[in-house]
Amino acid sequence: HDRPLISRIRKYFYTFSKKDIKGLSEMFSDSVTLQDWEIKSIGKSDVVASNQKIFNSVESIDVRIVSIYKMEACEEYSCEIMITVNGTEIINVIDLIGFDNLGMINKIKAFKI
Repeated sequence: HDRPLISRIRKYFYTFSKKDIKGLSEMFSDSVTLQDWEIKSIGKSDVVASNQKIFNSVESIDVRIVSIYKMEACEEYSCEIMITVNGTEIINVIDLIGFDNLGMINKIKAFKI
């Protein structure tokens, strides 16, 4: 059952790169949480607002997936990504992404590496 979730992760990063806030919102569970090195958001509306704030602060944002691994112990996925901001600034990140039993994203935790 990993393949559909990995496809959802790929779609999530693609949708994020397009700055498609409506598309992202449709992928999140109502209880989704988002935490990175600057923000912590709890609940779908808060997470959507945080994503919109990120999108408003950049001209462009492009996510390239380096690798995706399923972490067996916790039913989450570790995603190594390279984020290019405004065509020049590169940020290397590990995202931990979790899903609820309906396949909706319920957790995103990001770490700069």
